[in-house]
Amino acid sequence: MTRQPKLCWLLPLTLTIVFGVLQGAAVVGAQASTDSPVLEVNDSLRSRWGDSPRDEQGRFLWLTDSLDTPRWLEQDAAKDRRPVDHDDFMWTRIEISEGDWSQPVLFLPQVLVAFEVYLDTTLIYRRGDFEASRDHKFTSMVSHLIPLPEQDGSSVISCRIYSPYRDFIGIRTEQHEVLVGQQVDVFRRLFFSNVGSLILGSLFFVAGLISLAIFLRRLRQRIWYLLSFAWLTCILKRRKKTLAGISSVSRKRVRPASSLGFCEETITRGPGSIINDSKPFSG
Repeated sequence: MTRQPKLCWLLPLTLTIVFGVLQGAAVVGAQASTDSPVLEVNDSLRSRWGDSPRDEQGRFLWLTDSLDTPRWLEQDAAKDRRPVDHDDFMWTRIEISEGDWSQPVLFLPQVLVAFEVYLDTTLIYRRGDFEASRDHKFTSMVSHLIPLPEQDGSSVISCRIYSPYRDFIGIRTEQHEVLVGQQVDVFRRLFFSNVGSLILGSLFFVAGLISLAIFLRRLRQRIWYLLSFAWLTCILKRRKKTLAGISSVSRKRVRPASSLGFCEETITRGPGSIINDSKPFSG
């Protein structure tokens, strides 16, 4: 007795719905970015290498330095002109014009690795140790939402950044914007900008649960030997001793087998049907 073909239209329909939702999310995100009163200040970032000298009271002199001087460069230009001896420090400053905000916040994407934030001359935020530490061995994807006091007039936000690694220092603005605005508006902006990733991540989570259920159902079949072989080859080929390295290579080896099993269980007649159906077309 042969199994009845499953609903082959299920996968195309699902993909159509997914791409439609993602396209709609992209449009909504773009519209939210256009209508949002949140300020994007990446183009206003000014940076300088080294650490600021202090006055007799121990205050940093660069906190009151004019941004119009040629010593303060645009973010990209400063990174291209990195000196050999910058003492592992970098300063980045932003001039914020007056805004009618209640509960204003500053959103910073990933900052490597330790930093302080000053509003004019007042320290308002600090994260990490400004010395060599074991905590600096690993970077994180943590972003920062920093409350700002409500005040009249323009102000300058200064970031004093430390990193013992030459290639990993500063605010990572390649893919994300530094934002300033009302807390609700910044939250809304971040949500709509990442709604596509949230939807796609949820779908992958569901697909992962389905794949796990398929794997548990097929423990008695030869797919177990295929997965074991994939694990063994990834260890022998790369010979990486760290668990992270082994896991990374394992995903690449196991992904084809997992994808094959997922398709066989969801849109075909069952285990081996894809290979069996393709035999008449080979040779």
